Amino acid sequence: MFELPKIIEHKEVELEKVELKKAELKMTKLFLAKLANTEKRVNIKVRGLKNKLDQKQKDSLEKHQDTLEKLKLDKKLIASTGLVVPSFPSSPYRFYIYNEYQKLKNDPSTIVLHDIGKNILNMSANWKLKTEAEKIEYKQKWLILKKQFAAELHKWWDNVDKNLVKLENCHRKNINIILKDKGKHKLPMLVDPRAPKRPITAYAMYVKGLKESNNPKLPSRAIDFIKYVASKWKQLPESEKDIYRDKYSDAFKLYKEVSNKYK
Repeated sequence: MFELPKIIEHKEVELEKVELKKAELKMTKLFLAKLANTEKRVNIKVRGLKNKLDQKQKDSLEKHQDTLEKLKLDKKLIASTGLVVPSFPSSPYRFYIYNEYQKLKNDPSTIVLHDIGKNILNMSANWKLKTEAEKIEYKQKWLILKKQFAAELHKWWDNVDKNLVKLENCHRKNINIILKDKGKHKLPMLVDPRAPKRPITAYAMYVKGLKESNNPKLPSRAIDFIKYVASKWKQLPESEKDIYRDKYSDAFKLYKEVSNKYK
């Protein structure tokens, strides 16, 4: 008679265990379902990103192919027109290297020309061994020829077909796209040396004025000077800043008017 309550109690405990296991199983199934959904969403995102990346790579490749095609076309057009841009060494040292290299080219008994790097290193070493008097003499020759070249360059710009110049600059822009990706220096655009330079900004005018004041209180170190000037400009009243802004505005208007003559 006392066994019946115990049996009932035991059955209730068993039922509770079964219900608990059912609940645990249900929670596990829900967790696995959520996990599967999450995995599915992640896979979709990964595929989407991969597709985007593939598209970017395709776009980049197409862009480079277009650039290469433009370069080929520009090269053919420039070759057919025969545009030869005059040039001159930018320093006495470069002038010396240029002259020495021309001597090598004109002398069949000299060392092999294809090793340009080695030849230039040897020339550079010889330049360093020259006395100051020899270097000054070379500089004087360079300055005389530089003036002659400037006159020839101005004449070239007066007679050149400006459409060919535009074509050459377009060609250089296309080359610069490739050079930029390779981390190399860009080719400069062809610009008439007599064309006006773009005026400096209002802030740059202020900085220039401070430099030219030769104030002994100005910081001597470049980094300190930059910080000092930036701080002074911030403290400057707007009315005083407007003086520099007006100067820049006038200079820019004049620049636009004059530069139109060289287009």
